[in-house]
Amino acid sequence: MKIIENYLNKEDFINLKNLLLSDEFPWFYSEKSVFEVDKSPPQFFHNFFKDHLASNFYPILTPLIYKIKPLAIHRIKTNSTLMTSEVIEKGLHPDMNQKGFTSALYFVNTCNGYCRIGNEKIYSRENSILFFDSDMMHTGTTCSDAPRRVIINMVYKQNELLK
Repeated sequence: MKIIENYLNKEDFINLKNLLLSDEFPWFYSEKSVFEVDKSPPQFFHNFFKDHLASNFYPILTPLIYKIKPLAIHRIKTNSTLMTSEVIEKGLHPDMNQKGFTSALYFVNTCNGYCRIGNEKIYSRENSILFFDSDMMHTGTTCSDAPRRVIINMVYKQNELLK
């Protein structure tokens, strides 16, 4: 597990944040944020890349992808979870059920929501990124101090030579 703050340069970060927090960005509703969990709270999502298909908004991720330098991308999606009266964990899950993939969780805004891996809570701090093995059990949360919590989740094969 590795955390890097101020990951993107200021201009790239502001462009990405302004788009994702605008009323021009298309979000899709999901009854659950974690399908394996019965009482997982709802969320909005957008698949930037899934099943070898890229959305029209994929190019906004170029600075993020360029910096990560993945060997192959499995999935990139963004999640927007609305504020709740208290922080609610969504449910433990892996991003992939096989070894050899890396997850990058990029925090778009600052709030009291977090990603928990084991007993460690990594709080949402804008323009920070968390890297971890995709088969690790983890959970995201809602937030209670901002209108919503927005993250980008990227699952990819890492180029071992660039590690």
